[in-house]
Amino acid sequence: MSSFALALVLTAAVCHAGWNFALKKAHGDGLSFFALVGIFEILVWIVPVALLLPPLDQFNTDWLIAMFGSAVIHVAYFWLLLRAYKSADLSLAYPLARATGPLLSVLAAIFFLGEAPSTSALIGASLIISGSIWIGLSGSKSTHLGPAQLKGIGFALLCGLMIALYTVWDQQSVTVIGVPVMLFYWGTIVMRVMVSLPALWFRREHVRTWARQDLGVLLMVAVLSPAAYMLVLWAMTLAPLSMVAPAREISILLGVIAGAKLLQEGQVLSRLAASALMVGGIVMLGWA
Repeated sequence: MSSFALALVLTAAVCHAGWNFALKKAHGDGLSFFALVGIFEILVWIVPVALLLPPLDQFNTDWLIAMFGSAVIHVAYFWLLLRAYKSADLSLAYPLARATGPLLSVLAAIFFLGEAPSTSALIGASLIISGSIWIGLSGSKSTHLGPAQLKGIGFALLCGLMIALYTVWDQQSVTVIGVPVMLFYWGTIVMRVMVSLPALWFRREHVRTWARQDLGVLLMVAVLSPAAYMLVLWAMTLAPLSMVAPAREISILLGVIAGAKLLQEGQVLSRLAASALMVGGIVMLGWA
């Protein structure tokens, strides 16, 4: 992976960890809050997108299909993640979902997209994915995996499948179909909000309260979340998917550091050992 592409992914990881940390302070939840976040993202990014819109004579209707497909998969991902959180510990469900996604993405890139990553790239990807799973298992608060935890793990794995699906779909959208990165993701957010409108309407009273209570969080997420993913999409136009997908999971490492330093979460030594695997993986990808 080129140094520039790796820098894009690492910058995206910082943004991703930042908006996830901010989101911990939010009062809102559910698909309705997801839609509210989308509205703020649309408003924050509408001017930059308008300035970078391609000439209308270059617009292709396939772009709308690409945006809509991505929106549907993202909504399904968020719903499954919520279901996983209701059953299993967040510190177990989230890293497992995030690790499953790049694992399946790498396999899809090799077997369906015809990519042939080098040995060092495969080792790097494996280290990052292994570190993610280790963090998840060491972070679980439960002493045993009961029915609820196992159900949550199932939802987390399905969530990982959605991550792989939208990763491959989005990569093909900005490379093969050729949708401009910024326009693609902004359009995806618009369609994501449209798909989530029923949830937004049914909880409209809560939504108005959240818009007041969580204004600072909403603005921070609205800036950092699209920025993080657009940087990843940009990197996907410069480097193979089999390298980019695992590299972006370095955000989990940043989350571990934040949790240890700022939230005083436990299992610090075990998590840092897992994080060392991820750092080693990033170094291997940088050499690939």
